[in-house]
Amino acid sequence: MNSFEAGLRPYEFLGLKGRYGHWAANNTDAKRTFVLILGQHATIERGRPIVEALQEFGDVYIADNPGFGGMESSYKVGRYPDLTFFGEHVRHFIENYTDQNRKLTIFGISFGFQVAVEALHHYPELSERVEDVVSFVGFVSHHDFHITFSYSAGLIYILANIGRTWLGSEFLKFVMKERLIVGVYQLTKPIQVKFKHLKSEEAKRYAKEQAYLWVVNDIRTHGATAWDLARRSDQSAYRLDTPLLHIGVPNDHMFDNKLVVSQLQEMFPVTVSVDLQLENHAPLDVDTADSILGLLPEEAKAMFAKSHNQVAITRVVLE
Repeated sequence: MNSFEAGLRPYEFLGLKGRYGHWAANNTDAKRTFVLILGQHATIERGRPIVEALQEFGDVYIADNPGFGGMESSYKVGRYPDLTFFGEHVRHFIENYTDQNRKLTIFGISFGFQVAVEALHHYPELSERVEDVVSFVGFVSHHDFHITFSYSAGLIYILANIGRTWLGSEFLKFVMKERLIVGVYQLTKPIQVKFKHLKSEEAKRYAKEQAYLWVVNDIRTHGATAWDLARRSDQSAYRLDTPLLHIGVPNDHMFDNKLVVSQLQEMFPVTVSVDLQLENHAPLDVDTADSILGLLPEEAKAMFAKSHNQVAITRVVLE
């Protein structure tokens, strides 16, 4: 068992079983405490390079999201997986699984940022523990969603609408086998914005990773959350108390980053916006901590080097 796997422990929310992890900072100058909230189509293991990059600046907490990463879904307890549900999950995790004496940096990735915003809106007492929030390619409204190629948007709407129903999710679960998914990715490589420029072997490896994520994540939860973020959710009227760092992509192929930034400036008292030089919504080369650190803008790293916490958490002891 490696040090990353050793940091994982059982996690439970409303009786739903999953995992969480806590990893120490790499050095005594790294005083931040991050709560990393993953987006859709993710696993804790897939987030490992991000965890290891953030360890350069502090200790890191992460938990499965219900329905994602292998954790049981909200449907098991009769709950719809809307942002209210996920916000409740984040509150539960912060209040029951993190060190209550630490100031936190909530680091939300894509849909994970929406979840963070929902938690802070419904549970404003959390803000007392939060020194700032990080939006990593985050968004806040279905109005932000814009796919350059209309056929891609149409496909997302159709699949999400099918997948969010019980019958539709069972059908997709039956047909979406890893080998088939890999084949579809490879056949559509020329029109896939995310990896059409990859070499053949790189594209094949990426397709296999994506296929695994489709299999391990709950299809119905994926369909419901995708439908909501693209058609219904809107947090742009929320007003929050914490400073914000938005790390966005000017050429984001999924969301209008200019619109996102203008909304965030209204929502947060202080908004610092920095750019990722990408052509996609999210980077593909994220297999190592060094690749993440090389991607992070210098302004972000300079902010992470400072913290209200007085000491670093360099050793983690979990029962």
